[in-house]
Amino acid sequence: MTLLLPLAGPARADLIDFEDLVVGTVYRHGDVFTSKGVDITVDTFFFLFGGSTNSGLARVEAFGFAGGSGNEMRTNNGNLRFDFGRDLTNLSLLFTDQGGNENLEVNGELANVGNLDALPASLGGVAITVDSSPTFGAVTGRLTLEGTIHSFAIGGQEFYIDEVEFPPIVTNQPPDCSGALPSFSRSLEPNHKWVPVTIGGVVDPDGDPLSITVACVTQDEDVVGRRGSGSTCPDASFSGSDVSLRAERDGGGDGRVYHIIFTADDGRGGTCCGQATACVPHDQGHPTCGDQGPRCDSTSCGACAAPPTECTCPGP
Repeated sequence: MTLLLPLAGPARADLIDFEDLVVGTVYRHGDVFTSKGVDITVDTFFFLFGGSTNSGLARVEAFGFAGGSGNEMRTNNGNLRFDFGRDLTNLSLLFTDQGGNENLEVNGELANVGNLDALPASLGGVAITVDSSPTFGAVTGRLTLEGTIHSFAIGGQEFYIDEVEFPPIVTNQPPDCSGALPSFSRSLEPNHKWVPVTIGGVVDPDGDPLSITVACVTQDEDVVGRRGSGSTCPDASFSGSDVSLRAERDGGGDGRVYHIIFTADDGRGGTCCGQATACVPHDQGHPTCGDQGPRCDSTSCGACAAPPTECTCPGP
């Protein structure tokens, strides 16, 4: 059985907007600073017609030139190398070019251009899109990268950037089996017939679809017991997520309780082990069951075979 649960929706992108830095702070070649948990290094800048310099700088400003609000980062003859600590699948940022040339390095491949509109369609195996427009003698826009990004650096001579967006780290949460409940195609009236059962009530915090696998079924009465319990066995069968229970109980008892042990898997490494119980009441006048615990393996014949080891969920 696969439970298809609604997705929680796309996660919001992480954002470096430099608001955690002090306006007016200057970083020079070799300096490493951190913004929003990402290490950024001021690196060597390459001029358009040859040569390079290590005398450049980066400065925290708040003029709104890059198109964002609040703080922004200005580079002057310097590149900013971002260390995200992992590969990215996409990245975008706001920029303004007020003159001179720009450097963009992706996955070790450098593009040295007069303005970002002159960038190639791809760099380092990553697709590049530039949406820009002239603004009071400058060029303002958004740079977008799509593809596997191992490394990334950008800078210019009179160049501003802001709102560097990139995918967040997604931590998978395991499913929750604590609310598991059985559902029946018909009531468990004690008539010795098979009743198909499904497991519901298992949820995944991330909205991942779940697959459920039954590990074992036990009961609190002998499989072949006293009057009213019939001489039939086994009392349960299962394969994968499919379970069938025999609708019978000991006529001299207080109703039969089946214990269904299962695991749920979200397909992303998250699992949980759970138990769902089903009651076969003594009669319609006594709709509840007393539970003496998972004593007997429902899939075995005989008085009471001990449950297999997989009939217990591991402890916390």
